[in-house]
Amino acid sequence: MFLTQLNQDIKPLFIHLASLAAEASGECDDVQEKMISIMADEMNIPPVYDDGLDEKQLLSRIVAYSEEEELRIMMFEMLGILFSDEAINDGEVDFIERVRHCFGMEQDEVEHMLELIGEYNHLYLAILKTVFRG
Repeated sequence: MFLTQLNQDIKPLFIHLASLAAEASGECDDVQEKMISIMADEMNIPPVYDDGLDEKQLLSRIVAYSEEEELRIMMFEMLGILFSDEAINDGEVDFIERVRHCFGMEQDEVEHMLELIGEYNHLYLAILKTVFRG
């Protein structure tokens, strides 16, 4: 949705972060894989990026090279991946908390993003039902 706003150096790091987010539940499902592929297409980069960084190193690098707005964009997009099954499990909550802490974001800001994603999903499904009468 907003990924074109990221600087070119951050885009591959975001794909790595998105992959970690998708795996936070214990497994990456087909919907999450498709979302990551679409996000990579939006940014005109490959959908897989192996930079050899562990989670802590990745988050540190993202923070070092990102503006505050880019961190909010990445958090929002990452939450969309996590909420693709309309539920957030304990592993995903822990992952969100680690990212939130590294990004220097307040808990209420992340909760508000999750609320907006939930509302958006609800509206999108209603639009699909109206357009496709199903």
